[in-house]
Amino acid sequence: MNKKVLIVEDDKVNQIVLSKHLSNNFELDSDIAVDGLEAIDKFKESAGSTSPYLIVFMDIIMPNMNGFDSTKAIRVYEREQGLKRTPIILVSGNLIEDSLVQATSCGSDYLIPKPIALSQLKEVVERFA
Repeated sequence: MNKKVLIVEDDKVNQIVLSKHLSNNFELDSDIAVDGLEAIDKFKESAGSTSPYLIVFMDIIMPNMNGFDSTKAIRVYEREQGLKRTPIILVSGNLIEDSLVQATSCGSDYLIPKPIALSQLKEVVERFA
């Protein structure tokens, strides 16, 4: 079985760094979406496949649709389709005081700051994959 995650990130360097960490340290393959709209499309494709995503790493601040709104949309889709809940980890380089409240209310499972420390990534993968 192919173990795959979705990285939703508009910054190319952050995409590469996170993808390499996941591949080299945890043997996880990654798909990339550059915004929340593409994330929803990729999530729906994966959900209907034989190997759905194990985890979604979702940047909060992106063009077209932010991480909060795309997380909400994925949760609605999961409920409508009767799917098992996929862990969604929100990631942000600009955490503000109400980020945790927003992260919880949109349906995410965890919130981590950027740059992502390898120890945090290990904790998330061990907990959710």
